[in-house]
Amino acid sequence: FRSSFGDGASSTLSNPTHTYSDTGTYIVSLTAQSLNGCSQNQIDTVTVYFSPQTNFYYDTLCSKTMNQFTDSTIVISDSLSNWFWYVNNVLQSTEQNPEFYFNDSGIFQVSLITFTSHQCEDSTSKYITVYPVPSSDFSFYPEIGTPSYSLSFTTDSNLNYFWDFGDAFSSTEQNPWHLYRSEEH
Repeated sequence: FRSSFGDGASSTLSNPTHTYSDTGTYIVSLTAQSLNGCSQNQIDTVTVYFSPQTNFYYDTLCSKTMNQFTDSTIVISDSLSNWFWYVNNVLQSTEQNPEFYFNDSGIFQVSLITFTSHQCEDSTSKYITVYPVPSSDFSFYPEIGTPSYSLSFTTDSNLNYFWDFGDAFSSTEQNPWHLYRSEEH
């Protein structure tokens, strides 16, 4: 046996394997010769395509809410045809840009495997941190009143705050006071 791979490499093995170092179309030939001198030659072409460079990104991830993941895979001279998203080794989605819901906070492994239209594949995995959803519980005092009605809002959460009082006024203080001027609010 004599195989020629079209890139300068060859082999005399009966079942050779070969890795191409670059993309392109190569003329491959195999010559088989028997002990009595009879031979046969087979010629074919092999096209080698670029593998995708799989990657994805996401924003801050929170438990008990939908979290967007975005495929950012780079593909040269081809297009992507399949996406396989895994969370802790369990298939979760075959969409290009899925949303995932995490019941709990913690560290999770997210993996993405992509395939091109020519079935070239690549994968990547990332350990992500999912944060707990903060509590937005609050109280106010007094509970009833007449205009001009001043309320004290309090919370014991250690967070960033944005209070919307429903009358075009707001506050970023932890425990603000607000004066309601009409009965509409």
